Amino acid sequence: MKKNHLQGFNRWKRNMFRVLSLSFLWICVASIMPVRGEIIELRNDTWEDGDDAAYQMGFITSDIFAAKFTAQAHQYPYTFRRVRVLVGDGGGGGATGAFVLHIWEDNGGTAAPGTQIGYHDSYQLTAGYMNEIDITGMGLPQITSGSVRIGLEFVLDPPPSFYRDDDGIVPFTSYVYDVASGSWYYLDQFTTAGDWIIRLEIETSSATATPLPTNTPTHTPTLTATPTATNTPTHTPTNSPTLTPTNTQIPTDTPIPTDTPTPAPTDTPGGPTETPTPTVMATDTPIPTHTPTPVPTATPTPPPTSTPVPTNTPQYTYTPRPTYTAAPTYTPDPTYTAMPTYTMPPASPTPVPETLSLELWMPSHTITTGDPFAVNAIVHNPGDPISSARLVVMLILNEGIWFWPSWEMHLDSQLMSLDSNDTTVVVIPEFIWPSAGFYDGVIFLGAVTDPGYTELLGDPDLWNWSFGE
Repeated sequence: MKKNHLQGFNRWKRNMFRVLSLSFLWICVASIMPVRGEIIELRNDTWEDGDDAAYQMGFITSDIFAAKFTAQAHQYPYTFRRVRVLVGDGGGGGATGAFVLHIWEDNGGTAAPGTQIGYHDSYQLTAGYMNEIDITGMGLPQITSGSVRIGLEFVLDPPPSFYRDDDGIVPFTSYVYDVASGSWYYLDQFTTAGDWIIRLEIETSSATATPLPTNTPTHTPTLTATPTATNTPTHTPTNSPTLTPTNTQIPTDTPIPTDTPTPAPTDTPGGPTETPTPTVMATDTPIPTHTPTPVPTATPTPPPTSTPVPTNTPQYTYTPRPTYTAAPTYTPDPTYTAMPTYTMPPASPTPVPETLSLELWMPSHTITTGDPFAVNAIVHNPGDPISSARLVVMLILNEGIWFWPSWEMHLDSQLMSLDSNDTTVVVIPEFIWPSAGFYDGVIFLGAVTDPGYTELLGDPDLWNWSFGE
């Protein structure tokens, strides 16, 4: 009996030693292994596989299509992982083309981007797929705050080209650089029908540590092998000079409706000249079709040739867009001076306000197609200079609220100093309002607060307006 007790005690000691050893090993491994953050996809579009999308014609060599991306506050800092973009050719797919990738800071609140932080030429993209570009090897900096802009520059005239969704546009997040005029433009200046279908995948730096496993000292824990990852249908690129994407083909019948923009503005790409680097493969996902036929799995068979829609220009033949002509100078109402400098001459002497106040200004409360459109914020400060204050401007539309200058749906503002006089801030630069349907009850709401958003500095202001044909 005594011997049996001794043997049981020895087994218990051996089991305890194994449990403690495993726990110690777990702690050591966890302390040296990198902690992976959350993978997030930033996007402006709402397109999903099977939805309609509009193929964009009218681009020429050196034009750029681009989009702005802003993470939520808790997602900073983050690192870049991938760019995904829906590519087409106006027909059955299969056309390929080279594109230069640009990445800029984008915190200025203007159509033109900020400092370029990344550049790579060239990526080979294939029409008929959601192309995926791995940018982890570009040496991009970690982003700790603010917005970035991703742009793809046409190396040759299209096809292929890009798509936009068809459920409306997130204001001031999609852009066009027109090489003919050498200028950047908001896509909103040409159409408000949809956003560019391009996404940015990021990895946040924050992660929750994995808790230590709970062990019971009455038995030896059983170790379970980690399952080996299953290969996906998409091939991983090798180090060959040119990589061809593995495509999951889908049958197509009628090409996606096309929409040729008015001179799509762009700006001469400012990226540094580099020796071309190996072309990186894009991982592709099938685009939507307009037939109810289920999407087949990976098939190497090339796509069937579709009969071009009569209204489309034959493939590879594009008429260059006319050079964008700036809108004629707008003569405002008699009580206002022309944009961008705002002065309201009073009809009769008006007492100077004794406290700080904000005034929002637009050319009119009713905007129609062809009218000049702009928004100014005028801060009246009759007192001493203020070294630090925040200007908050909100666009309220269809139960959504967008904050200037990022025009994202989370709190944003511009920190500024105020002199002892009137300070005019251009919230939206002047442009000609495009055909955008009709909407009533749109509101711009503005206020000036202290840097911590705890106190209103003077009276806020509100501007009701509507737009139509």
